[in-house]
Amino acid sequence: MDSDSDFRKPVFVDPKGLYLTTVQLQFFLNRRKGYEHIKSNSAQFKEYYLKCLVYNFVWDLMDEDPTVADLCWDANSETIILRFPHNGVIMEELSRNDLLGPIHNIDEQ
Repeated sequence: MDSDSDFRKPVFVDPKGLYLTTVQLQFFLNRRKGYEHIKSNSAQFKEYYLKCLVYNFVWDLMDEDPTVADLCWDANSETIILRFPHNGVIMEELSRNDLLGPIHNIDEQ
């Protein structure tokens, strides 16, 4: 990784324009047996990959219009929190691009 620009540099772009960044790939490769998980297209890698696609997709939409969602760090759980209206632009775009897999409706739980 050469610079801060690698944080947003796509290493793979699918036909829909969804992508995984250089840093996201390197982060996964740094996991124990990361390379083996990628090579075998394991369930663990597939889940990570889909989460990255959604994250990048939402990030790009927020880059165009910062009011469509909130993305923040939760220090208590050490996780990234993404908040957006159920009937808003993000949900509409996620649905249109078949990216609702990692999104769980809390009303259904």
